[in-house]
Amino acid sequence: IREDRPKIEGYTEAVVPQYFLDDFKRFFRLTRSTFEIIVTNISQYPDLRPSWTGGREAIPIEKQLLVVLWYISGQETLNRIGDRFGITQASIWLLTPYRDNGHLSRQQRHFNTCLSTTRVVVERSFAALKGRFRRLQYIDTQAVRTAVDMILVCCILHNICILNADEVDDFFDEVNDHVFDEDGQILMAYNIDANRKRDHIAHNL
Repeated sequence: IREDRPKIEGYTEAVVPQYFLDDFKRFFRLTRSTFEIIVTNISQYPDLRPSWTGGREAIPIEKQLLVVLWYISGQETLNRIGDRFGITQASIWLLTPYRDNGHLSRQQRHFNTCLSTTRVVVERSFAALKGRFRRLQYIDTQAVRTAVDMILVCCILHNICILNADEVDDFFDEVNDHVFDEDGQILMAYNIDANRKRDHIAHNL
């Protein structure tokens, strides 16, 4: 006989509707109006609608979306999220700049310049995405497919927010992904294959 762990009763139905607009956005990383737009769009697809399979009662779309948003917006464990919502728990390499030790070649300096000019836009985009959905700062899963799906979902939700002018600036101060050494340089992991790839790209710029 399965023993169910105690859950928080009525959080989705009684507590969430009482949140002020600012609180809703702070907890779920998008406005209530954007949330309702997403629910409306999801509801149009029969395959995404919850269906009863003869076991537990199906979880409504609104609740499913709230759970997903809560999960990707923070670092709370699955068990605690399950308790909150009253439900059961069901490597990509980065090119780095050459360290400027005063002896860089013209080719290496040119590579650093090109990388720096494009990195600003990319880093701001990542900061906005990870600032909104803090789960992306550390995805606690060993399944690559799960990580990919999670990132994809976050990107889709983030783009919906952008299309609906759901600002993300409020979250920028919550993410700081850069790690610097004592000289102010971004730390670079020594990796032979990555260095060779960088040299090849620098040579062909």
